[in-house]
Amino acid sequence: MKHLFFLVSIISIASIGMSCKSKKETTTSTSTQTTEAQTEKFRLVVSFISKGAGPDNTKTAALLAYIGVHPKKPTYTVAHWGREGEADYCLHLTELSKSEQVDFVANVNKMMAGSDMVFVKENAESAHSRK
Repeated sequence: MKHLFFLVSIISIASIGMSCKSKKETTTSTSTQTTEAQTEKFRLVVSFISKGAGPDNTKTAALLAYIGVHPKKPTYTVAHWGREGEADYCLHLTELSKSEQVDFVANVNKMMAGSDMVFVKENAESAHSRK
């Protein structure tokens, strides 16, 4: 009887140890994939945040209007990440020359000035982009 109890205890401990080991391996591979997905750099990332009442919609509309009337129509991706409409507008600006990129970024910075709910980052990663 003692041997049977000892044998059952050993088997239980071994099966618990094996299940914990497989969970650790899964977690490691998932975190590696997440890190690789967030390494894409953008020439310009414009982040619209919210402080409880949604993002600054006038600044969002101004950015989209500026992109829409620009002669070269730079492409962008949007990473929605919040419950209130928070989003990152990510632009590579590969359609523009270096000097045009500098002008474009300067104009966006001017447009977004004065709002504490808009962050403009250059040569940065989108912290919220999903792949």
